[in-house]
Amino acid sequence: MKFFFNVFLFFVLLTSNSFAQINKGNFLTGGLLGGRFSQSKSIGSPIFSTQETTERELNFIGQIGYFLVNKFALGINAQYSLTQETTVIKLYFPSHLSQRYELNNKIFAIGPFARYYLLSPKNKFNVYFQGAVLAGNILRNNFSYIDPAMPIDEESKNLMAYQISAAPSYFINKNISLEWVFMYSRYNHVEQVNNFSSAIGLQIHLVK
Repeated sequence: MKFFFNVFLFFVLLTSNSFAQINKGNFLTGGLLGGRFSQSKSIGSPIFSTQETTERELNFIGQIGYFLVNKFALGINAQYSLTQETTVIKLYFPSHLSQRYELNNKIFAIGPFARYYLLSPKNKFNVYFQGAVLAGNILRNNFSYIDPAMPIDEESKNLMAYQISAAPSYFINKNISLEWVFMYSRYNHVEQVNNFSSAIGLQIHLVK
């Protein structure tokens, strides 16, 4: 995260011209790259086992939109996500035993979004809020490392996703802006999953 922040500041200091890319009739297109990482560890009762869970997620989001009025755009999102959840359980008594389970998800979804910029179109620095609804598919692979011969449990399900995001945006010239997006997502498929993530993005504005 510190690296992304330093890159963002570099472009802020480097450029100084002002343009109005978010006016009525302009197009935007671009993408986001982001993800998250988390790790947790718990101790069993009384102290005979431990469980460690690691989650990794990588998201790719492509977007294209059109400004119906100044500062307000409608468009289409397409998202591809890879997630991995690994759980390691270690037993210490009455005997030493280690169990490892892994769940992999691949998600593809597409749907409409609405975006609104808070500040004047004349500003080089702006902030926007965005809401999106996506529909698609999730492919889940679940397997254990205890028995390599055990078949992989695989299933494919339809999903719905609801996303709310906010981002500072900096226009480095009349056609390009950089974004640092903070996103909340709710996925409904086999189960309901709530997710917080961040991403860095690049948008290209096609100005009339």
